[in-house]
Amino acid sequence: MKRALNFRPIFYGFMVFLFGFTLTRKLFAFDILAIILLITLFVSLGIFAVIKGKVKIMIFLCAFFLLGEGFYLLTNSMSQAKVYDGKIAITGRVTDDISENNFSYYLILDNVYAGGEKIANIGVNVKKSDNVKFEVGNYLSFESELENVKLFTLGQFNSSYYRKNVGYKTSVKYENIVITDGFVKIDETVRQKVKSKLSETLSDENAGICYAVLFGDKSAVDGEVKGYYTTSGLIHLLTVSGLHIGFLITLFYTFLKKCKVNRYVNFSLTFIAIVFYSFLCGFTPSVLRAGLMGMVYVFAKTFGKRYDTLNSIGIAGFIIILARPFYAFDNGFLMSIACVLGITMLYKVIVKQLDKVLPHKASSLISISLSAQIAILPFLSIFQNSINPLTFVVNFFAIPLFSIIYPFLFVISFLSTFLPFMSIFLVIVGWGISVITFLAQIFASTSILLSLSQAQIPTTVFVYFICLCLSQFLMVDKTKKFVFISLSLVLLTLVNVIAISSSLGKTSVVYLCSYNNQCVVVTNSHNESLVISDNNILSSYLRGYNISSCDYYASVGKLYEDEVASLRQYYFKEYVSLGGVEFDDDVIAIAQNTVHSLGNFKIQYVCEEDKLMGISVYFDEYSIFVATEDDLSYNSFYKDYLSSHQPTLLILTGTNYDIVRNDFSVAPRRNDKTTYNFTENGNMKF
Repeated sequence: MKRALNFRPIFYGFMVFLFGFTLTRKLFAFDILAIILLITLFVSLGIFAVIKGKVKIMIFLCAFFLLGEGFYLLTNSMSQAKVYDGKIAITGRVTDDISENNFSYYLILDNVYAGGEKIANIGVNVKKSDNVKFEVGNYLSFESELENVKLFTLGQFNSSYYRKNVGYKTSVKYENIVITDGFVKIDETVRQKVKSKLSETLSDENAGICYAVLFGDKSAVDGEVKGYYTTSGLIHLLTVSGLHIGFLITLFYTFLKKCKVNRYVNFSLTFIAIVFYSFLCGFTPSVLRAGLMGMVYVFAKTFGKRYDTLNSIGIAGFIIILARPFYAFDNGFLMSIACVLGITMLYKVIVKQLDKVLPHKASSLISISLSAQIAILPFLSIFQNSINPLTFVVNFFAIPLFSIIYPFLFVISFLSTFLPFMSIFLVIVGWGISVITFLAQIFASTSILLSLSQAQIPTTVFVYFICLCLSQFLMVDKTKKFVFISLSLVLLTLVNVIAISSSLGKTSVVYLCSYNNQCVVVTNSHNESLVISDNNILSSYLRGYNISSCDYYASVGKLYEDEVASLRQYYFKEYVSLGGVEFDDDVIAIAQNTVHSLGNFKIQYVCEEDKLMGISVYFDEYSIFVATEDDLSYNSFYKDYLSSHQPTLLILTGTNYDIVRNDFSVAPRRNDKTTYNFTENGNMKF
């Protein structure tokens, strides 16, 4: 019997389950767009099911949607870590996740005990001092306060913490730590040995890239180089995923098959290799998805079964979400699934057209890259402001070269840990990596960038429905496909118009804080935005609340050339600071106690005897005062100034609790209500 769509219970069950799990958070937050989307989908699918006599399938899908919702509520209630008040005795083992900057070390400890009770891993900031050195496996003992890590902050899922099972954060001075010897785990030993061999043989830049290629850990990759890979569209090479697992399966399964190894032994050895490699990579979402799908593929090949990509996605997805539920919000997991879906749905459509003008091998490579890029656009928009449309071109050149380099790198890296003389062959790998980096730099430097607006759940749903309509899986004539796609585009446009219109003309004041970083973002009724102070946590806010750019930046201190360079990603129109900027002519210098206009804002640096006390901002019918001094001896100044000027709002960016105001005032840092939630009062949004 001819069907428009072949129903795959495992795949569609998983997708609906995932949809229910992720949408529940939006529904309980009374997200209007999510509610409208859900009602629209269920009404339209319900009508279709009744007309076509597919009521059983509709009931099946509804059941998995409700299961997803229930599973979210259950796991969310169980994910709340214990709250500790005051200082507590802590012991924990240093993992190989160690990073540093100019001021401090950041360590992740496992095997952690707090007050004699086993708890989740903790992230520890240790201020730098002379002769500080931490070794993997060391046990640290100290007393400190523990701050709970939230699953969601500023509308964003804290995936890096969840992946590493980090439940708490703390800061401690080095002199207050007692260090004792411990042990190093097997996976850490392997990674350390490989990292050492790479560092001995290759340049620092290439060693960091190769380590990322092997294990997905990009911490050792230079920031500028990582930017080249991201902008050019080659960042997937530094994230272990299906491409890498595919090479691994080819290396083991195909090689053993050619050696006439018994198929069951072949399957077992390949299975062990995939599990061990996933273990070395920390069981990240993309590795888990690719590894599980790879196992299903090898199983099908071994036992003579037909491999189905969509059902394989469903099997892998269910296993991962049941084991690690909140990977459902992880961009790496979602993009990994999206890549496979995009290639599965769009590859044949695109390659069919390109075969008319290009050789099949060329059209095949371009089609794989293009279909994957289209599919991940909704998720790419979450952490990138733009995309390079030439990304499929650079992938056309880079992937064939990478397909030669990666197996060679994989084999030599692991063999050289046992046979040191083989590490010399890594030099050849270094040459290939240098070529790929050069390609990434060339394509990243092009000015052909398309701006991306952050996609919401409705946009993502409609994008994938359009991909389904274009694919071979929807078996209807071209006229019906055209109607479905046109209707989807109309609904997609309508949803985005509603989303944009709901955010216009709303005055808002947002106070962001994280440890010593504070930032104030003010938006006026003309939809202009002014950022005051620290930009370290600004990107999280912008991504979380779908803001692509800001208009004006007011610095509390002097601005330096590198700081201005890092701010350019937000497309500010003007930068201002008290007394100007060192080494940069783009910043406007404002004199003390004078009012300066920035669009429809007016700003004043309030000083007392050459000391900056705060910044006054006037906009619409409101005004705010951002206090910048923590010293209690200045309380009398603040009280006199505030009583005479009577600003509508007071924002404290330090830790001074003693400035008393009857009007609205934002409490200092670590206040959850002002940091993570909005309240509304007429046309003002706090």
